[in-house]
Parts: sequence; C-alpha cells; structure tokens
Amino acid sequence: MILGFTGTRDGMTRLQQALFVGVLARLCPEEFHHGDGLEADAQAHNMVRQHVPRCRIIIHPPTNDALRAFCEGDEIRAPQPYLIRNLAIAACVDELAAAPKTSVEELRSGTWATVRYARRALKPVHILKPWDR
Repeated sequence: MILGFTGTRDGMTRLQQALFVGVLARLCPEEFHHGDGLEADAQAHNMVRQHVPRCRIIIHPPTNDALRAFCEGDEIRAPQPYLIRNLAIAACVDELAAAPKTSVEELRSGTWATVRYARRALKPVHILKPWDR
C-alpha cells in the first residue's frame, strides 16, 4: 500500500508521533510519499526509515527551498508549487496521514488543504490530532 503524509512546519507533538507509529504498524506501507517540508515531514521520513526500513520513500519537494528539509529519498520528484505538490501527494497515495497544527480544520493551511484533496478523492485520511501541544 502507498501512504502519504502531510504535516505542520511546527513539527509533530509527542502524541502525533506515537499515533503515526501506530499507523505505520497497522498499514506497513510499501511506499511512502511526503513533501520534504521542515519539521513534521522530516520527522515522518525518519520514523518510516526506522519502523519500516524496506519502505520506498518518494519525495515531492516544493519549488521554494527555504522551508525544505532536503531528506534523502529513494525517488525525488520535480519541485512544484506548494498547492500543486500537495494535490500530487494526495492523488498518488492509497491513504494519507496528516499531522496538523490544530485539531480544527483551517483554511490557508497546506496540511488541511492536502487533507481536503485526499477526502475529495475518497482516500482514507488518518488525522493525527495535536492534543498535547
């Protein structure tokens, strides 16, 4: 199965990290896609490498390098503007894990935009709520 990830540039809370490990254990993805953002994307990348070492990681970088983590993946796609990149991640995965900054959906949030794209495509979405912030 192919798992996608989107998360806040503030990083995942301890609870979100624990929930993400649970998602990885349940789904055992063969492929993992993320947007190479600082903090949450980089955390998720490292957790996949640790908990599912045989998983192939596909990186969808943004065109703006300022907030990039520059993770080393098995494949790096061509850089795209944030919203296009988020749509691409949602489109090419079977399920999406999301670690938003807030528990309530927000407009003008890349994380929540990616969640909306995945939901419109009828993909299962695992919201890792940040209750311990």
